[in-house]
Amino acid sequence: MLKPNDPKNNEQKLKSFSLNSNLSINKKTKKVLIVFLIFIAVIVIGNYHIVLNATDPLRALIFVKRPYFGFSDIFGDINACSGAPYFSVMSNHPSLCRALQNAGYLESEEARSQRIETEIMQKLQLY
Repeated sequence: MLKPNDPKNNEQKLKSFSLNSNLSINKKTKKVLIVFLIFIAVIVIGNYHIVLNATDPLRALIFVKRPYFGFSDIFGDINACSGAPYFSVMSNHPSLCRALQNAGYLESEEARSQRIETEIMQKLQLY
């Protein structure tokens, strides 16, 4: 039997109150958790475009749902899509532009053609 002032008794008490012994995770569980986190990250990246929105500080990052699973145009910038000429953006980043149009961040093809028609009609009325 251990005596109250015995150093072995103190070591035993320290081991029983140690946080490391209570929160220990074995190597197999760590590997499973890492694989699970990588799997979730691949699914999120494959299903969403991650778009930077510098104009709105409250919504700096926007996750826009892709129409299909894929890894093209994972990251994008909404200002690059709206500030560049329409046809160059559509030829370089078609899936990102379509997803932004479907989500309502960029004007759709119908709204764009309607806007161009009204601008032309207004310019013709001025002459």
